[in-house]
Amino acid sequence: MKPVWTLSRKIGLLAMVVSSLVVLIASLLSAFAQYKSAMEQMDQQLNVLSKVTAFNIASSSMFADERAATNVLKALSVDSSIISARLMTANRNKLASYHRGSAGVAGSIKNLATEVLWLEEPVGNLYLEVDTSALREKLYRQIELTLAMALVALFVIGFFVQWFTNVMTLPLRKLSEVADQVGAKNDYGARAPITDGRDEVYQLAFSFNTMLDRIQLQDVELRRQQQVLAQEVVDRTSALREKTALLLEVHHRVKNNLQVITSLLRMETSRSEHQPTKAVLKDMQGRIRSMALLHETIYRKGTFAAIDLGSYIGQIASESLKTLLIGAGTVSLRLDFGAVQVGLDQATPCGMLVTELLANCLKHGFPEGRTGEISISLALLKKTNIWRLRVSDNGIGLPADFEARRQRSLGLQLVGDLAAQMSGALHIESGSRAVFTVDFTVDEPKPLVITLGGLAP
Repeated sequence: MKPVWTLSRKIGLLAMVVSSLVVLIASLLSAFAQYKSAMEQMDQQLNVLSKVTAFNIASSSMFADERAATNVLKALSVDSSIISARLMTANRNKLASYHRGSAGVAGSIKNLATEVLWLEEPVGNLYLEVDTSALREKLYRQIELTLAMALVALFVIGFFVQWFTNVMTLPLRKLSEVADQVGAKNDYGARAPITDGRDEVYQLAFSFNTMLDRIQLQDVELRRQQQVLAQEVVDRTSALREKTALLLEVHHRVKNNLQVITSLLRMETSRSEHQPTKAVLKDMQGRIRSMALLHETIYRKGTFAAIDLGSYIGQIASESLKTLLIGAGTVSLRLDFGAVQVGLDQATPCGMLVTELLANCLKHGFPEGRTGEISISLALLKKTNIWRLRVSDNGIGLPADFEARRQRSLGLQLVGDLAAQMSGALHIESGSRAVFTVDFTVDEPKPLVITLGGLAP
């Protein structure tokens, strides 16, 4: 479980980080200043020593007195930091040298070169090798002492920061506890404690309590309105169920009435001996059957606003083929439908259109018991929002005088009108196959609005 970063912890951590950085930077700056000052002081002292020695040895260098020069160099042994010294003549020859005998620590050796002058004329050069390790160790001890004091200061500062943070954030923590109680338990009767001082925390707690007073009053009112709305939902739900049941019963009865009409037309068809009359009655049966099937589908699905067009067309095609086909198995049916939801305004003319085209294919494409296949497909055209309904057969094809017959055919005229009602257009292709296509756009299904109890929808 991750630790909870409360406000007091954040403030305490921020104060600790800031104070630690301040103390650490101040300590480092102090140590660096001490180190720099000591190094400058050491360089100054070594330069003075080097110049004094060069002055004392100038005469020895001028007259090439090796013995006197050696004695001057040996006098440097009183300074334990001098490791070695060499006196070089103006011709770069060594005149005298001194070596203490112990090598300095690597990295702590400092080399000094000073020009030896006699009457302001250069007569040689003095080279000193100085060991600064002792001075460095002293400086390091001073830096360690400074850092130790900084750590102690950080500990003391951290203690006072924690104490001050706890005191400062106590009212805020109390306020947070009350807010948690209100949020977790919806206890709008809880109140934050008010501090004595009129500071920002006092104003925050006072405003919070005032807000809780208003929320408590609103909560009481909302609970009352919630009860009223809950009862209204129950009443409207009950009324909606009654209306839905009534609509289903209406569709069921319409379907039954259409089936009665279909039966009456079937009886008249069987009684009539006039072939044109029988053909008209049979066509009427197919058209009424498509409408009855739509109402039956609505009754079974229990939905009024939209219907699956592919499933609906498939049922109509199958039922119509069974009714219109005289010889069993002579003509087969191939169906290929995409899934699309349409409203009743488009489903009704589409069902009648498929019935008319299917009857036309059976009547003119397969005369005298001819076998074959009728294909019906519904698909969305690529990269468009246009759907294509396609009905075709592999029968004898369209006759040469099809256009003249089309003008006189009530069924084909009706197909054109039904395609227009679907917001589409009818296209007929002639050739070895009779192909009828209707390209249409799907209208948004209109929602079914039911007025309950005389109230506005």
